[in-house]
Amino acid sequence: MAANVSMADLRKEIDKRLTDAFTTMIRRLADAGALRPGLDQKVEAERLYALVDGVILHALLRPGRTSNATARATVGAHLDQIAPASGE
Repeated sequence: MAANVSMADLRKEIDKRLTDAFTTMIRRLADAGALRPGLDQKVEAERLYALVDGVILHALLRPGRTSNATARATVGAHLDQIAPASGE
């Protein structure tokens, strides 16, 4: 990136990279059989991105309320919900 990049351009680049990263994560979960069948991968990538983004924002704005352990547990619970049920 150029040294004179605007904040808007930087935000767009970060958003694109994060979107790509969460899309890749969900695709890899699906490829490994670790995503519940029938889920829309694009929607799940957006949901995971939104959840992580929100948890990070809460941790930054209210560190006494949202600890690292709470953040991990929140994201972990979501991942458990989108994982296949036992026997699937």
